[in-house]
Amino acid sequence: MPPCHAPAPRQVLIVDDEEPIRRLLAAYFEDLDGFLVRTAASGEDALEALAARHADLCVVDMRLPGINGEQFILTATARGLCRHFLVHTGSVAMTPGKALRAAGVGPEDVFVKPHDAALLLRRIHRVLGMCDGSGGQGVADAEGPAPGEPPTRERIPE
Repeated sequence: MPPCHAPAPRQVLIVDDEEPIRRLLAAYFEDLDGFLVRTAASGEDALEALAARHADLCVVDMRLPGINGEQFILTATARGLCRHFLVHTGSVAMTPGKALRAAGVGPEDVFVKPHDAALLLRRIHRVLGMCDGSGGQGVADAEGPAPGEPPTRERIPE
């Protein structure tokens, strides 16, 4: 495995209508090296922000005012505005449907609030192929948690 080198900072957009959650997630990632974080309170605001500057990763709430999280993800994907998406939601029953799966969002990309920020960070490292903090290289398209890691959420059959 090649050595892990510090990549250019990754652009992350947090999309959530709840200000305390936006602030908390932004503060968490801003304290870490390798992330430039922006936030948006709605899908429309997020699309506008992405039109000005694309993102490597969007962390998206599903229940948003105006266009919902799924509509935002599908629109941003169609326009090529964000490379990867993770969903954070208050619904334990949220399972990515066919359209979200086609946009690259799988069950391993869904985190139920409140979630463990460290688990979210590990998934981000894998999705973006970043150093995982242990000196290893993240896995770009992992099928779920690494061996020995707890699952990010229970998988609910469709």
